[in-house]
Order: sequence, then C-alpha cells, then structure tokens
Amino acid sequence: MKSKTPKKFKHIVARSITLKDSKGKMRIHLDGGTSKGPATISVFGGHGRYIRISCSPDGDLLISLHGKRSVAALGVTPREDAGLEIRDRDGRPGTLLGAAADSGEHHLVIFRNGKIRLSTSQPPVRMVKG
Repeated sequence: MKSKTPKKFKHIVARSITLKDSKGKMRIHLDGGTSKGPATISVFGGHGRYIRISCSPDGDLLISLHGKRSVAALGVTPREDAGLEIRDRDGRPGTLLGAAADSGEHHLVIFRNGKIRLSTSQPPVRMVKG
C-alpha cells in the first residue's frame, strides 16, 4: 500500500527558466538578470506579441505590452517617478504621460505620425526606460 504523505517539492535555483507549450513553442521565460541587466518575466502569445515585467538592479520597475511594433509601457524609477509610454503600430511615439526624469514634474505629450501634436512641456522627455 502506497503512503499518503505528500511529496516534497524541491527548490529550483537557476539564472533563467524557459517554459514551452506542448508544441515546443516558448511561452514563458524567467530571467534572473545580471548585476547590470534587469530580471524579467516574459509571457509570449501569438503573432510576436508578449508581456514583460522587469526590475533593474538599480530599482527601475517596468511592465510592458509588446505588439509587433506597438508598445505600451508603464514604469516607476527608483526616485518614485512614474510614466506611461504608448507607441503606435509603426513603433513611433504616440503618447507620453508622467514624470519627467530631471524634475519629477508631470507632463503629457501626444504625437501624430511620430511628431509632437500637443505637449505640456518642451522638449518632451522619455519617461519610461526600456
């Protein structure tokens, strides 16, 4: 008769782990990063699209949604400045919203065809790393 005691799970230590689906396609990738590079969790969907969550060694936090060329990213810096960056389907800047890296003051910049259409500050500052 088999024992009914639960199996003990082992602790896995690795720098990165890749999980594949039943067809061998990479679906999830966990990467512990390096002393200079971010630790990331990436979840892959179809058509080249994926979600990435990352944290750099200096404390930058980033959640990004990637299409083939479009990106929506939300980030927070170690100084507690937060920003949102949205790129259009051609990979060009679309909208920037959040704290400027130098002052921490919040701004909004809207682009059309990659050129500034509306801005509450000049010049626009990239607010989200990645």
